[in-house]
Formats: sequence, structure tokens, C-alpha cells
Amino acid sequence: MLHDQVGQLLDTPENAASAADIADWLGRCEVRWQETDNPEGTKDALVVALKPRFNRQVPKPRHVGGGE
Repeated sequence: MLHDQVGQLLDTPENAASAADIADWLGRCEVRWQETDNPEGTKDALVVALKPRFNRQVPKPRHVGGGE
């Protein structure tokens, strides 16, 4: 899926990105992670704050306080 998304980013009307173009682009990216006891909550917070380009899942809103 990521390969397809990067390909769409790199494609031009005249030229489709090659596998080498995509691999080169991905090779220049930086990936980080952190250990956490709450991976879902951490991911949700990062997605909301940073709006990553290739993330297609939006966290569900959380209701605070209940009672509604």
C-alpha cells in the first residue's frame, strides 16, 4: 500500500514512477517509533497532531465525561 501511495505522489502526467524511483524516495525517509503502554492512544494523538501524508485512517472522536 505504501509503495502505491508513494508512486501516486511521484507520478506525473507524462511518466509513471518506477519501482527504483519509489525505492529511492522511501530510502530518503526517516522512520521513528517510541515504546508506549497505550499504542492506540499514542497513534491517535500523533495522527491528529501531525496529519501524516500517508495515513488513511482517522481516529474516532472520543467522548469525554460520558452522560450524553
